[in-house]
Amino acid sequence: DPVVALPSPRMPQQQQQPPQSVLNPGQDPMGPQHLHQQPDAESGAGGQLQQQQQQPHTGGLIRLPETLRRDAMHRGPKDGRQVPIVVVRPQSHHAQPQPAMQSEESQAAAEHIEQVCQLDSELDRLVQQWAPSMDPQVWWGLVQRPRLDLLHRCADALRAGAGWQESNSGPQPALDQRMWRSGFHAIVEQLRQMSGPDQPERLAERGRELALDMIESGWQFLQQLADQLAAEHELPVELPLRIGFLPPAVRCTRWQRLGLLLIQRLYLNIGDLLRYREVFSGGADYSEARSWYLKAVALEPKNGRTYHQLAVLANATKRRLDAVYYYMRSLAASHPVDLSRQYLAQLFEEARRRAEAAWRQREAERSKRQRAKNAGSSGPSLSSGGLRALQQPNRRCRVEVWVPVSGAGRQLSSGLLNSDEEDVEQEEDLDQLSFIEINTAFTASYLHCHGKLFTRIGMESFQEACSQTLLELAAWLRHEPPAERLLQLAAGCVFSASWAARQGPPGAAQYRSVQLESAVRLALDFAAVLARHCRHLLAEHVKNGGCLPLPEPTRALLSSLKLLLDWMEVSPEAWNPPPLQRDPHLQPQLDVWEDLASLFTDCARFSNRPEVRRQLLDFEESKKPPISPPGSCRLHVILQEDVFANGFTPMLNRTPIFYVAKQAPAELSAVTDAPEAWSVRERLLEDSIRLDACAVFADYLCGLEPPLLGYSMEAGGAYFSQQLDKLASERMEDCQQPQPQPPSLEFAEAGIQDEPDESGAASADDELAASAAADGIRELRLRKQELRRALDEQQERQRAYKSSGQRYMELEIVPINLLPDTNCYIHYLGEIRSLLAMGKHNLILPIVVLNELDHLAKHGDSSEHAGYVASQARAAVAMLEEAFESKAGGAARRRVKAVTAKGSTLDTIAFRSEVIGRPAKNDDLILSCCMNHCQDKASAFMPKDKDQPVRLHRDIVLLTSDRNLRLKAIGSNIPAKTVPAFFKWSGLPMCRN
Repeated sequence: DPVVALPSPRMPQQQQQPPQSVLNPGQDPMGPQHLHQQPDAESGAGGQLQQQQQQPHTGGLIRLPETLRRDAMHRGPKDGRQVPIVVVRPQSHHAQPQPAMQSEESQAAAEHIEQVCQLDSELDRLVQQWAPSMDPQVWWGLVQRPRLDLLHRCADALRAGAGWQESNSGPQPALDQRMWRSGFHAIVEQLRQMSGPDQPERLAERGRELALDMIESGWQFLQQLADQLAAEHELPVELPLRIGFLPPAVRCTRWQRLGLLLIQRLYLNIGDLLRYREVFSGGADYSEARSWYLKAVALEPKNGRTYHQLAVLANATKRRLDAVYYYMRSLAASHPVDLSRQYLAQLFEEARRRAEAAWRQREAERSKRQRAKNAGSSGPSLSSGGLRALQQPNRRCRVEVWVPVSGAGRQLSSGLLNSDEEDVEQEEDLDQLSFIEINTAFTASYLHCHGKLFTRIGMESFQEACSQTLLELAAWLRHEPPAERLLQLAAGCVFSASWAARQGPPGAAQYRSVQLESAVRLALDFAAVLARHCRHLLAEHVKNGGCLPLPEPTRALLSSLKLLLDWMEVSPEAWNPPPLQRDPHLQPQLDVWEDLASLFTDCARFSNRPEVRRQLLDFEESKKPPISPPGSCRLHVILQEDVFANGFTPMLNRTPIFYVAKQAPAELSAVTDAPEAWSVRERLLEDSIRLDACAVFADYLCGLEPPLLGYSMEAGGAYFSQQLDKLASERMEDCQQPQPQPPSLEFAEAGIQDEPDESGAASADDELAASAAADGIRELRLRKQELRRALDEQQERQRAYKSSGQRYMELEIVPINLLPDTNCYIHYLGEIRSLLAMGKHNLILPIVVLNELDHLAKHGDSSEHAGYVASQARAAVAMLEEAFESKAGGAARRRVKAVTAKGSTLDTIAFRSEVIGRPAKNDDLILSCCMNHCQDKASAFMPKDKDQPVRLHRDIVLLTSDRNLRLKAIGSNIPAKTVPAFFKWSGLPMCRN
């Protein structure tokens, strides 16, 4: 049946056989009497159609289906001659049309489209006749009949195959676009004006009713038209709607491609009408409109308009992160929407104001806590000014290089007293926030950070904003966010990097702009945070004896991480060579290559476990849906991240593929016998694919030149970072000695100030002419000023240090020995047990600490806090006694060493008395135990060159929460940290009490 068929007023009543119609006359706001009114033959659309009589149908034209021909005859002249609505589509390969026939078809199609244009012009004229004093019912009576005639003509022509694409001979839009613009959009906008607040309530209410009735019948009309187009022209619509994309192996003719684009535009129009319905009804449930937009995405993911409309819905419901993501996808599509850039800039401006307000609030709260802490402390050493005075020399003259016991990587630290403590306090504050609070804070920081990259405004504070975003990301991940949100965040990082690359000046392929460098650094740091948290979840899963399939939070992290790894694979020029590291004084301290190497090692070891190896599935890639013989079904999956990135230009528009298990169905039955066996097997296959992707990318990083990762069989099959980081000594030498001007700076000065020689004049002029974009030259000049300023600061520091007679101090710290203070045994006993169980560190136990624990265990009062301290002290003493008295297993006994203040080592703690020559405080005795492990000889650490830094090696770390004790330790060149700070540096999870 035709989509819309109305009884023709020119046919006798007994000949009228109206087929089933979507536009039910009983539902029309004007009622059935207006549907049967005969239009004036001398004016209006009916009169124009009667004047434009066509010639009889000739044999050279393609015949229409019976229903279309009957409907065309209903609208034809009174003499019954047939009006040829021509099909302009290729016939089957069995009967190719002749050239003469093709020309006649094209001419008839042009004539038919001209009729639609005349109807369109007439309808536009009638729509503009509305006046503010006119009743909407009267206006609707004027435009209803021409509108229905236009919809009839367009629907019949589209079903016949005419007007599926824009005209090549002129700026004529496709027929469905003309139908939408005049038959729906113009009417809706006019009805919106009629129902505005400046109209009388009675007329406004009538306009809203007309709009809702028209929208309800209109979207059903478009839906039925799309279904009939797909059925009559055999368009492959069901498959992409079911799996989310159209496989490239599904062969489609050019005609079918045009048909799919047509249906995609109709789905967009349906979504727009449903969105208008919520606007007129005053509702906010856009779920139905969103479902139609997502259907349009599945049919054509490269169209940016679909993502733009999804962003409009997200913005209307105050989902700013979704809106930013969809605007990014709209700009990163093959056919972008330029208007999305303006809306995206507006959202980033709002995010900037929110982030700055949140930053001011955090700073006020931090200052308030600092004032309260200073007011409650005693002594000048704890005052703000005293601490600042003591810290300032350390900031400039002392650097700590922390090396893990395994020697896998090095981390540069300033050695400040407050840096670690403030970072731990900030992380504890973030951990105490609820999911809603941390989600709000992280969303504002994330948008603020990407807004700087998009607008290039405020880049001087980008590193601080990036640090805050990464800290909140780590806290946000602990609440197990959904996989789709993680994919959106990862895609946002990829977009910022690709957008920065696109905004660079012409001919800038040999260097990275500041914007691009920062965007790539953010994307890599984002991957490092994901890898670190994924490693933590995987370790917990293994500790609990888990196998495949992996838990949902781990699967979500691996999914988003695979999206980033795929981007790194298709765009190696964006991140290789790696960008510069962030400021080492900013948290969190990340090394993306070390974190990725650790994750790849853990994944490889997890996959090599016997119980996991039996569950891993072999698979192969396929670009077409697997076709199985009757009675069997091959297990296959499509990864969510592949469908998610379909049509994303930074991913080179990679089309998702099918992963098919190589195992036969009988072999898969032995993998799992769970009731939901099929879904479990799909999860097993997905986990196998992602684990294999990690192994493949690790090998890829090992095979680069120069390699970023290495593989060591001696370490039990472990990956390690080979990134050539600068050592702390080299950085200190850079600060001390005046460096020669960089070649780029010298070249810039020679090119701008000096006269080029005759031999290189032509080449210099050509090169300058090739890259003479205004923004490129401006960026080079800014870079020159930055280098000049940095060089001046380095020279000024060098002169100041030489005049003061101070030397740089470089401490290389390998924490083999840990000496916890008494307060650590009370408040962090679980963490000390975990360190002892790891077997990587030696636990140094001063006798004075043991005596303090004994005293606390025996002299607790009835108060709640004192009882807690006494119980913890008794538990700590029992643990230490067990470690020394245990004769079986000996590992713990070898890792715990009791020492005296004079440096003697005891094999037992049965004798706990110590002879001290002169009275001393317990803190001084603890420092003496630390100093006994520091055998500093002047001949070993004093450099021969007076300009070289003093290098000291330390293998002991003091763990204490006492600020005064840590201050004394720093003054004695003894590394000191709090337990949370040390666990954070080690990447170990804190024990939850």
